[in-house]
Amino acid sequence: MQMRQQEQNLFAEIQKKISALTETQKNLSRENQILRQYISENQIQAEKFNTELQHKLADNYAAAREADYYYNIDIVGTCSVQCPSCPVGNSADAPTPKGMMSIETFEEVLDKIKIESPGARTSVELYNWGESALHPDLPKFIAAVKNRGFICGLSNNLNHVRDMRGLVKAKPDYLRVSISGFKNETYQQTHRGGDVNNVKANLHLLRATMDSYGLDVTQVEIGYLVYRHNFDEDFIAIKHLCDQLHFSFNWTFSVMMPVETAIKIAEGKIPKNVEEINDLLVINPAKWKELTLQYRDYFKECDMRPNRTVINFDKSVPLCCGTYLPENYIAQDFLKISHNDLQKKKYENDLCAKCMENMVDHMFTCVRPPEVDDYAYKELSKLGTFTGKNGR
Repeated sequence: MQMRQQEQNLFAEIQKKISALTETQKNLSRENQILRQYISENQIQAEKFNTELQHKLADNYAAAREADYYYNIDIVGTCSVQCPSCPVGNSADAPTPKGMMSIETFEEVLDKIKIESPGARTSVELYNWGESALHPDLPKFIAAVKNRGFICGLSNNLNHVRDMRGLVKAKPDYLRVSISGFKNETYQQTHRGGDVNNVKANLHLLRATMDSYGLDVTQVEIGYLVYRHNFDEDFIAIKHLCDQLHFSFNWTFSVMMPVETAIKIAEGKIPKNVEEINDLLVINPAKWKELTLQYRDYFKECDMRPNRTVINFDKSVPLCCGTYLPENYIAQDFLKISHNDLQKKKYENDLCAKCMENMVDHMFTCVRPPEVDDYAYKELSKLGTFTGKNGR
């Protein structure tokens, strides 16, 4: 009874914090004013960041993720936002199934993985294109993974969380939160349908809940997706928020997804519905191909093909974590095909060769030779955005 009362008090306290945070940030013009004043008053510069803390947090996050083999299981076959660089946003007409995996089916999938996973250290990541935080039984799914001795990872946009306390108490090994702006006029261009105020409130709620239960075992990373419009004040503000909350800050150049769309662009055939977002990318698929094609002979294998299997909520198996269309599924039921047969189907699939010809696999697996970074920093500098010391 006492524990129940403590939880209720905690929840009430957190709700007050969220209400206060949302109230101060609900108006976009007010957001801009607060942000600019904050940056001006505090003379924010790159060297003001807590570098020592961030190095430690980054190391902890990387260690938590390290595994020999990875399974991405989309327990939710849909998402709460429609990002234009993601197939949920740019391939909405594709005949992909929507729904949620039952805990019973999930247990069967895990039991099969336990028997045949080739890795001595196996990671089960509860996401691919879907938003696992929408599942009402997410804590049960995390517990099922942990009970079998697997690493458990999450990746969410954190606009909506059904059960934050349950999530924290289930102790996933790591959680990555994707974000693309500090204020909504920036964020909503690339996280359409989302509200960054909800995300920031949930980040504070996550930290408060972890602290209240004394559970700091989950390594949290905020993944900032860099486009041409957001590598400025928003970038700086999110990095400082990460320092404040003691969450790892990591950023990367956003890429066009899925593989099917990226290949078309790399071949010079840009679908009309992605023209706008393709222009917003710092490096689009055609430029990635141009800059990295010279390195093809040095990287003859795609990192994802030998080390990762993806399972949809309905047990169907896509070719890889980057493909989206049902025509590129390699099995209809994960439970009815062996690991060896799945691997054989991957290596027999023609799409892999086409993907590698266009260097899309490098784009997805972040193989970035110096030419890529040099081009990106020069492009960002032309825009007058924050680039900091040595172009970063």
